[in-house]
Amino acid sequence: MANQERGERALKLGDKQFTLKFTTSSYCELEDVLDMEASEIERKFAGGRVGFRILRALIWAGTRKHHRQELRSLPQVNDIMDDMDDFQKVFRICTEAYSAGQPGAEDEDQDKPVGAPKGKKEKEKEPPA
Repeated sequence: MANQERGERALKLGDKQFTLKFTTSSYCELEDVLDMEASEIERKFAGGRVGFRILRALIWAGTRKHHRQELRSLPQVNDIMDDMDDFQKVFRICTEAYSAGQPGAEDEDQDKPVGAPKGKKEKEKEPPA
């Protein structure tokens, strides 16, 4: 079962249940497999320019923590994606997991779209001179 407080999200494809969790390792693997930096991936999210290749990579990278043995390769993800009935719903769950796993993700930022700036910390005041 996915622990949302730890940045995990549940994803059901067909009759299979998966737990998505993005870690430093999975972010790096995602960048490698897509040959894109995180900032470029996030711009694609924000611009709505996401196709099956990016969604497949998101599922694969997000499942590395809990399902590494079950989904060892991208072609194995293709097989489970064939059971996908709602592209937009799966994409939303994947991007929620992606955002939740980012270092410094704060509860107040959960409703912001991926790629939106995180909440600003209050600037420390300088001591009077």
